[in-house]
Amino acid sequence: MNASKLKEYIIENDLTIKILESIGCHSIHCSEKEIRCALPNKTNDTALSIKSNLYVRSYSADNEFQGDIITLVMEICKISFVGSIKYIHKILDIPYKYEIKKEEKNNNPLDIFLKASSHNSNEVDIDLINKSCLSEYIHHPHINFVREGILASTHKEFAIAYDPETHRIVIPHRYWSGDRDEFIGIIGRTVIDNWKELGVHKYFPLKKHPKSINIYGLNENYKTIQDKGHVVVFEAEKSVLKRHSRFDGTGVALCGHSISKEQVKILSSLNVEIVIALDKDIDEYRTYEICENFYKTRKVSFILDRNNILGQKDSPADAHNDLYVELFNNRETYDIQRHKEYLKMKEDRYGKK
Repeated sequence: MNASKLKEYIIENDLTIKILESIGCHSIHCSEKEIRCALPNKTNDTALSIKSNLYVRSYSADNEFQGDIITLVMEICKISFVGSIKYIHKILDIPYKYEIKKEEKNNNPLDIFLKASSHNSNEVDIDLINKSCLSEYIHHPHINFVREGILASTHKEFAIAYDPETHRIVIPHRYWSGDRDEFIGIIGRTVIDNWKELGVHKYFPLKKHPKSINIYGLNENYKTIQDKGHVVVFEAEKSVLKRHSRFDGTGVALCGHSISKEQVKILSSLNVEIVIALDKDIDEYRTYEICENFYKTRKVSFILDRNNILGQKDSPADAHNDLYVELFNNRETYDIQRHKEYLKMKEDRYGKK
């Protein structure tokens, strides 16, 4: 089970206390609203709060954090995101496996006018590739990314490499809830300056995968996202890498400027504020269109460059850190007024149904 399915299973089968006891939490007492208990080797029996939706908060003076049941196990057992998922499976005596969903191609000729989230999805088998397949590439920071402020530590964390044969920076995609040593796809970004004139694709799949079933960067940034209580949703992988290099592990990427039904489900399962941060050249309607998927189900906000800080095709992540912080702090909530504005924009574009 992936992270969201696992949390559903825990809630449905009332297994929270079993997990808490297995990781050493004690002095457990329950109320209608929450479970309270002490952390392992601690005496304060109200220091840890676990809500019915598995939101977790530690009020311990020397170990304060927040997140969910998965990040709690990560914190206490000092293991990785996927290690935590595997360990919870072991505690609950259920086999560890994860399902991957792929969207069916919709042959509706009006697809071009419809948002991606209208597609259906079915479970299919997709071949994941082991990290050994990356051995053919050079694992050394490329100067192009270094010049853009992407640190060597970020290259290592996200397994960024270089392919001298195709002259491309190699960007592997981990499945958001899978093993860190397995990848769902690999994208190559050309380092050739005049790629347009030569008819070279800027981005090219070295190992193709359906991007609509995954969220880039979530595998690596899950714990920080839970701890900070928000996820910033960019278009491209490079935005995630740039923010990670500025010690901000809250970014993920859709790998496009539309969102699929499966991506909506993945982001909703995080139970944190969802901040939509598309590139400057994407109009307000498209931003609202994505926000609409989360309206009334999750707190959702968006970043729009009202003060013309960014270049025409820039991502918010391209801004210097102080300017990015300004953009983030000025994010706007997608509320009922924005919802009404979206409906009016939609009517103006497509007419009344």
